[in-house]
Amino acid sequence: MQGECFSSIAKEYGFLEQTLWNHAANAALKNKRKNPNVLLPGDVVTIPDRVSGEESASTEQKHVFKAKDERVKLQLRMLRDSKPRAGIKFTLVVDGRVIESATDGDGWIREKIFAAAKTGKLILLPGTDGEEQYELLLGNLDPVEEESGIIGRLQNLGYFIALEQTEDPALELALEKFQVKNNLEKTGRADATTREKLKQMHGS
Repeated sequence: MQGECFSSIAKEYGFLEQTLWNHAANAALKNKRKNPNVLLPGDVVTIPDRVSGEESASTEQKHVFKAKDERVKLQLRMLRDSKPRAGIKFTLVVDGRVIESATDGDGWIREKIFAAAKTGKLILLPGTDGEEQYELLLGNLDPVEEESGIIGRLQNLGYFIALEQTEDPALELALEKFQVKNNLEKTGRADATTREKLKQMHGS
């Protein structure tokens, strides 16, 4: 379903993300999608049977078992006119946890969040442009091979287009603007070069 990815599915069923991603039964899906955090509604993830593990330990002694980190990395890049917005202070709120920091020199926000998180809010603190707020739908980005994935990346990069506009010239015009901005051949079509550039500029 929309909003699911390998990290959230693994958390729900009690697995590590890499256990599911690298499982032989999911090899075809892994080869098709390339990225465990970008799935399309309808993709089928195989959940294997759980296998119990055992650890030998002496009695009457203290033993420490450390759980794996159940968080995943959220990566956002803040751009303006295709240029990084460096050093912008922000507040990120995910599942009630508040993170306060600033974008790095390339405009990136990289923070760890819990794998099951579905939504969040990003607040860019007041500057010359005033305060900005963005609602985050975590795990909702479709693969770039799908039209909805192309539109999602164009939207996030500031080429505003609604999903219902795909039957008219809106998508073609948005692609043309993106191609011109990034020194690509102006075709208005999502060819392989354009898709790859979209992934590069978007970060995924």
